[in-house]
Amino acid sequence: MLKKISYTIVGILLSITCESQVTTFTSAEPIVKEKKMMYDSTTNFVGHNAESLIGQKLYVIPKTEERQKNGYLGFYKKYKYTNNSLAETRTYNLFADKTFLVEEVLPYIGVNKYHETSLVLKLKETSSDSVYYYVYDWDNPMIYPFFIQGFYEKEKDRCTSKQVVLKKKNPWENTHDEKRIPIYDVLSGLAIDIDPQDVWQVKKLVIDYRNEELAYIISNSKDQTFTVGLNAINNFRRSTGPCVLLYDEQLKKIHQSQPEMYKLIMDDKIRVGMSFHMVRLAWGNPKEIKNSSFGTLWIYPTGQRLLFKNGILESFL
Repeated sequence: MLKKISYTIVGILLSITCESQVTTFTSAEPIVKEKKMMYDSTTNFVGHNAESLIGQKLYVIPKTEERQKNGYLGFYKKYKYTNNSLAETRTYNLFADKTFLVEEVLPYIGVNKYHETSLVLKLKETSSDSVYYYVYDWDNPMIYPFFIQGFYEKEKDRCTSKQVVLKKKNPWENTHDEKRIPIYDVLSGLAIDIDPQDVWQVKKLVIDYRNEELAYIISNSKDQTFTVGLNAINNFRRSTGPCVLLYDEQLKKIHQSQPEMYKLIMDDKIRVGMSFHMVRLAWGNPKEIKNSSFGTLWIYPTGQRLLFKNGILESFL
């Protein structure tokens, strides 16, 4: 009997000992860090990705003399006043030709339907301790007064030695009531007669004060010099001036091996037998593309309908 009681006590002690060796814990919730958006220097306007501007330097593009009196919109001395347009600091000389570091991206504090797509950039002037707040509209690049220094440096390296050719006009200029506006040598001031056979080389990237934009300086074998807006190359929807095409390997091959097709492209004409790429060079991108068992149909804004089969233009009307 005594022995049985002893075994029972030992069993209880062992069970208590085993239970006391069990350790419990609650694992922490996983921490998911947001991936910081990195600026890759491939565009001068980042749209919704404003966070990628943190740490970037923004240069304020100067204005033409007649527009300097209006100063700049969207700059404030105090963050708390960024919802009040009457508190804007518009003084031209405070911002023109100066560089600012983006320190933070802050929410827009006002309640205003016109600022639903806005954030606020905290900017520190690189040459002083001055701090300003800029209301950044991620949906409106037209009012953006900066270029990003990183973009400028990368684009400068990328574009140097690139080649372009000039058409005399935009293929749809009659639709937009455009005119053939003459262009002038930016060094001599003399009028330039555009020759589609001329190949121009990009010499450098500069700020075109007259047009308040970044522009390429291009020259041809005749030592004529002309400026081309940064967004003008392969842009078939510009309002005035010649149409500028990137003279890449594809266009160069057409020029050298299919001179008749090249002439049609530069004259804004199309012909049966052209490829997708050739038609784009001649007329720009269509408004609509439809694919079917019959082929690919391109529809242009003015109603022209082009039918391609296996990537080759078969008919158009």
